[in-house]
Amino acid sequence: MSTDVFIIGLGALSFVAVLIYATTGRTRREDRTRHNDRRMSSLARDSRSH
Repeated sequence: MSTDVFIIGLGALSFVAVLIYATTGRTRREDRTRHNDRRMSSLARDSRSH
């Protein structure tokens, strides 16, 4: 009985960890692409000003 509870709890914690990893990973990826877009637009702006 206590082994079942332990396994269920471990599974639940693993599930929560995967959810947190997936959401933060997606946010970081969006921030990285947004940062790259900003850098590319600033490079394009610099090349036009010369």
